[in-house]
Amino acid sequence: MKKRKKSILWLIAALSFLLCLVPVRQIYKDGGTVEYRALLYQVTKWHTMVGGPGNVETFREGLEIHVLGFCIYDGRHLVEARYCD
Repeated sequence: MKKRKKSILWLIAALSFLLCLVPVRQIYKDGGTVEYRALLYQVTKWHTMVGGPGNVETFREGLEIHVLGFCIYDGRHLVEARYCD
């Protein structure tokens, strides 16, 4: 009986850990930014329009990863696109 209880507890612990890894996808209406958020991590794929003067459009692109609330990778950068008038 004790062995059965122990195995059930291990199974519940493993399933709850796996549920902490299941992400929820959120799409922002800022140009295409997508965020995957779970209890243990957050991954953001940036593509947002920052703006610019005249015929210059500036976008923020890249990838940002947080694990347990700490930023472990921040690969965001600005990209300028110039248009002729």
